[in-house]
Amino acid sequence: MPVGTPPVHLASASSASSELRGQPLPPTLRYQEGKFRNSRDQELFYLAAFPELIETPGLRRRRQRGVRAVVLFLHALGDHSRRYSYLYEHLCEHGFGVIAYDFVSHGASDSCSHGLRAHAARFRYFVDDTNEFVTFAKNAIFPKMLQSTSSCSLPIVVGGYSYGTLVGIHTVLSRQHDFAGICFVGPSLWVRLTPMLKLQAAFARPLSKFFPKARIVPAINREWLCRDPGYFEDFENDPLTNSQLVTARMGSETLRAMQALAMDDSVSQRDSAFSQVAVLFLVGSEDRVVCREQGDRFFDRLGNHDKELKVFSGLYHCLLEDPERDDVLRHLTHWLEQRFPEGVK
Repeated sequence: MPVGTPPVHLASASSASSELRGQPLPPTLRYQEGKFRNSRDQELFYLAAFPELIETPGLRRRRQRGVRAVVLFLHALGDHSRRYSYLYEHLCEHGFGVIAYDFVSHGASDSCSHGLRAHAARFRYFVDDTNEFVTFAKNAIFPKMLQSTSSCSLPIVVGGYSYGTLVGIHTVLSRQHDFAGICFVGPSLWVRLTPMLKLQAAFARPLSKFFPKARIVPAINREWLCRDPGYFEDFENDPLTNSQLVTARMGSETLRAMQALAMDDSVSQRDSAFSQVAVLFLVGSEDRVVCREQGDRFFDRLGNHDKELKVFSGLYHCLLEDPERDDVLRHLTHWLEQRFPEGVK
């Protein structure tokens, strides 16, 4: 779809406890969607939303307001990018552009070689696709959206939600692109191992090898996702989401990605490239989907000079769906505005 007015309904039902659920983006914002092809010859859906064009007195043409930075938003497991129009609108109103895409086997993107949804044969595919999407965005999205020769110097912030945070941090650590910030909501860089998950983790490799497509791993403690029951109804009724059990291969690959992160010394080395990136973690005090204790220890390990861990009292894992979502958005944009005060014209 060419740059222009967003479709009538960008998002399917999404944000809990809000009259904005399922609403389109304002027509004043610049919007683009389409598909890009990854190196494995799969077509992945993407979208981009940028601040509005404004009229310049005395000039016949419109110009774009300054864009502070671009936020790369990475969605959760079984989720898809079009469910977060309210987030994109909020960021655009504060001078930030947004790019997002549907992971392989998610949303409107092609499935992986196994032909399953919410699944990937290798965790690395998510990271590879994200890096390829950033390259695509620099070449095909930024020049159109910014209408400026300075688009190549625009800062990019990695924004992740739940599972997207695990993909996001591995993308930064891959060092294929330079990122100016990390903003993670409900970081899922560690998991709370229930007795069942501990048992499955012990047999992760043989299960992944012999039964890769078997859906046997419970992804999350569902009752601790969100405090609004409407969220679950919306998620279940969205034809582009997937709430089935996680496959054995996906579970094994995810566990390996978490273990690799725990063993990566570059996150704690203050002179590493990773540690030069500003970091913000937004978590709910009542998040029982992830292991808060391990999360706090991991955050303490980070050697980043500029890092903040913000805990929202009473909120669950899906902070962007809980009734206090506006508080989360305000803190997020305030943090971004402090670090990116000027916009690229």
